[in-house]
Amino acid sequence: MGGMKTGVWLSATVTAFVILSVLAREISVPPEQIGTASVVATVLFMFLPVCGIFLAATLPWTPRSAALVLAAGLSLVLLLPLAQNAVAPPLSSAIHALLQLARIAWPVCLGILVGTLIRDKNLLLPIAIFLATFDVLLVLAPSGATKTMMQKPITRNVFNALAYEVPRPRATTEAPKIRAQTLAQIGPADSLFLAMFAFCLIRFRMRFKETLGWMALVLSLYLMIVIFAGDRSLFGLPLKMLPGLLPMGAVVLLVNRKEFQLTAEEKRLTWGVAIVCALLILGAFLLRRPAAEARRLPPDPSPSPSVRSLDDASNSIRADGVRAIA
Repeated sequence: MGGMKTGVWLSATVTAFVILSVLAREISVPPEQIGTASVVATVLFMFLPVCGIFLAATLPWTPRSAALVLAAGLSLVLLLPLAQNAVAPPLSSAIHALLQLARIAWPVCLGILVGTLIRDKNLLLPIAIFLATFDVLLVLAPSGATKTMMQKPITRNVFNALAYEVPRPRATTEAPKIRAQTLAQIGPADSLFLAMFAFCLIRFRMRFKETLGWMALVLSLYLMIVIFAGDRSLFGLPLKMLPGLLPMGAVVLLVNRKEFQLTAEEKRLTWGVAIVCALLILGAFLLRRPAAEARRLPPDPSPSPSVRSLDDASNSIRADGVRAIA
């Protein structure tokens, strides 16, 4: 992809993202259209960052330039909230849009730095399998670190400060100055490893465009599950917080499956990693039922205040927890 053409598309993507981020905080929609607006917001605020990350991965990065942008992004993440609280809308909305960019930019640069350490495209197979397994154990295991982190105020606040937000459309019936809320949050690790995969696809001349298309589609659908089915569970697993590296790794491996040409030793290594990871996941979830039984409390006979229609499913932080891809 040509450097000039990439720069134009990346600039257009960033501009569209900033404009939409400001509009999402400044405009409101009729209450009966909240459900539709939430779907549109989900698609746009997942599609644009995915496209931006893939386009950014094609730039002529050096370790020095990636490190500089990484440092600048982290600095903005720390400083922009102070500026945002000191001004009124719409300027505060513009600052928040820049904050959103910074929350994506710094992990992307870190991911590119990690990508420079991968010397062979065949290593992407065991890496993707391991990362997906690690994320599943962190997020979905009964005693996973992510679940524990979300329950502690300090680490929860750190996650809130670093996580990219999908904005919740505001209804016309809400007060104009009400603080904007989110549909869902996406942790920095997802941007980091998405950038790493994108960088490696370019570096090893793999199926970049096909992966981009499928990645944007799959992650948008995945985020819709988190947002609109977050109060439900599947096989006992809550859907309000799902591991983001699982669909990422699956898309990269499936779309590029014909690109891998493994030696006998590499095949044994990959199968070994896959078997160990499968056993780890199986062991973790065999413990889920006893752990859940031990923590079970008597049911509350009072009706739950959090049961709502699809149009009201657009709140990410509710009484039953946060909507997140971690």
